[in-house]
Amino acid sequence: MTFKVTGPVFLLSACEFQAQPLTLKGIMKQLIIIKNSVYKASNVNNGLAQLHEVSV
Repeated sequence: MTFKVTGPVFLLSACEFQAQPLTLKGIMKQLIIIKNSVYKASNVNNGLAQLHEVSV
């Protein structure tokens, strides 16, 4: 799952994120919850971040 980050944004998706304002700098430090699955952002490059599902 990949999403575009352009400054402070709210992440929105059809599967309804638990929306939090994220910045490119802060995105690596936050976990994102999508339908009870937890994702960690990594590989931020040119404003693109890759989300990886992590176990809790």
